[in-house]
Amino acid sequence: MLFEWSPLKIDRNTYYSSSNSATYLFLCNIGLFLIMLITFSLSQDNTFEFLKYIFYLGFITLGMAHGASDHLFLWGTFNQLNLFKKILGLAGYAFLSILYLMFWKLYPIASLSAFIAITIIHWGQGDRYFCYKFFKCIYLKDSFVLKTLNILVKGSIPIFITIFSDLVFFHSFLESLLNQLDHKACDISLLLNIRFVFLIIPILLFVSYLISLLSHLRHFTKCNLKGIFFDIIETVFLFLWFLLLPTLLSLGVYFIFWHSLRHAIRILYIDKKFLIGTSKIKSLNICFRWFQLTGAMTALAFIGSSFLLSYNLLKPNFDLEWISISAIAISCLTFPHFITVSLMDSIEIDNQK
Repeated sequence: MLFEWSPLKIDRNTYYSSSNSATYLFLCNIGLFLIMLITFSLSQDNTFEFLKYIFYLGFITLGMAHGASDHLFLWGTFNQLNLFKKILGLAGYAFLSILYLMFWKLYPIASLSAFIAITIIHWGQGDRYFCYKFFKCIYLKDSFVLKTLNILVKGSIPIFITIFSDLVFFHSFLESLLNQLDHKACDISLLLNIRFVFLIIPILLFVSYLISLLSHLRHFTKCNLKGIFFDIIETVFLFLWFLLLPTLLSLGVYFIFWHSLRHAIRILYIDKKFLIGTSKIKSLNICFRWFQLTGAMTALAFIGSSFLLSYNLLKPNFDLEWISISAIAISCLTFPHFITVSLMDSIEIDNQK
């Protein structure tokens, strides 16, 4: 079968750290992330065509594709699945995307604010999931306060540190985005005056998280020091990553080769069918299974985004117009994707018995 149309059920009882395949996928994640970092860092001109197309390829195969199997998980939540429920799930997903696009046209500032809030929670969800599943950070399930703070810390760093370190870019991006929607640019003089707030918020959240973590661990004789160490080091690394690197580099590599790739690992591991692929080369089995799971909806989302936004997403330029249009397209897909991932987390982690 070229594409997968069977529902995917979530296995809520397995820790990834106990599996060789999970370790292999995690190392692929870290390896690709470091390769992209080294490649872009060593380049004297980050606008080279081949570097652009790495982003384009990653954006399509991972950025857009990491949510392209959502319908399979939605179908998997139905106790008794039939054709009507399959169509209903697809229609509901598409309706939410189109609704958000209409919201962009009518209320661009409110839409952007909602997109930022959703992105913070969604990106934080992804890292919280990894810490819990890979490194057995059980406190990220047992404690509502720690779970919430962890999500807010990990999710706010990419957004708020980026705004703090490159407010000029954020203003240019906002102006370009509003121009696409035929709205006038807003005055950001207030943001200039409170710029340091975007630095202080993640720091305060992280300090609050550490204090709550220490308070929580005082009541337990056994604690996973490896998981705690990874959790803290990862947070510090992300903080420095977005503070020190150029905006397009830090956000682009993070979105494709950190957030999207981690979710891809989650999907592949839940599915597990790449383990029984016909090729002796594991990476080929992974790529083919990924195409089966995401190929159809990725193509549909790409065509739909291009049509609805009336813009050529393959335009060979990393200009603000491309970035702002892409942000709108991503936001329309992120809204239903965020709802799906929240449902997956609820089933796989939060409602475990």
